[in-house]
Amino acid sequence: MTSLFMKLRDKSLPARIAVLTGVEILALAISLPLAWLIGGYFAVLAATIAAAACLIGGVLALAISGLFRDPQQAFAGVLLGMGADMGVPLVVAMACHLGGGELSRAGVMFYLLIFFPVTLTVKTVLSLPKMTSHVDLNNGQAS
Repeated sequence: MTSLFMKLRDKSLPARIAVLTGVEILALAISLPLAWLIGGYFAVLAATIAAAACLIGGVLALAISGLFRDPQQAFAGVLLGMGADMGVPLVVAMACHLGGGELSRAGVMFYLLIFFPVTLTVKTVLSLPKMTSHVDLNNGQAS
């Protein structure tokens, strides 16, 4: 039985980017009312910037890991993709934190901590290498 995640990870790169973008937009839509209640306009802006930074990092990571889809190259894809996936949000976090101002006070770091695990989970599932066959470990036969 093929799960939804197995079907999604075998799709093309644009389809996987669309899934990641859809999940990120859904997470942003859920968090925006809370952001508005907590901090008003600047909290909404901080949440949007955090979601965009995580999405950009995730899309770059998917594109990089898409170049290394073979099981033999998966480790290189994971390492390079992880650098992109973490790099963009870290640069945004550092810039907002060191720059101070309204975005820092509105909690852009808090919103990065919300969106990064969501993006990381979806991106990881979508980045897994393709499974070509299953091998029975008992007798070594492919099914």
